[in-house]
Amino acid sequence: MDDETEMEEDMSRTIQTVSDALPRDVLVKHDYKITGEAAESHGSTLWTWHHADPDTGLRRHVSLAIWVEIDGSIRLVEFWAGASHGRRFVRECIVSRPMEMFRLHKDLEDAMQQAVSRAEGLTDDDLINTRPFSAGDGAT
Repeated sequence: MDDETEMEEDMSRTIQTVSDALPRDVLVKHDYKITGEAAESHGSTLWTWHHADPDTGLRRHVSLAIWVEIDGSIRLVEFWAGASHGRRFVRECIVSRPMEMFRLHKDLEDAMQQAVSRAEGLTDDDLINTRPFSAGDGAT
């Protein structure tokens, strides 16, 4: 096996370890559904979940991005929370820090809970940004 293949396998193992450690029970508790699973985005691996809130009409979002070094270590983990309604939206970084593999389960669970709590706490008044197009959620 050449060095490049070995590095790719180290990175893939880390991404799979993170995927396996995701605290999906936190997402299920709040009825979040997977939007995108383990996709490459700007050099990171990104997972995204959403929840359509029937009481407020908001579409709530939580995402996780990880940057993995070539040796398989985690350089950075970011959790984002957001909401949208028609053209209006907000997206906030909740956690942005390195994580150690030996604390991964606990750290991911704590950070996921923070992100979900923030997404659930967003209101229509928090939607401070405007897209030039509708998001396709039925609102204008």
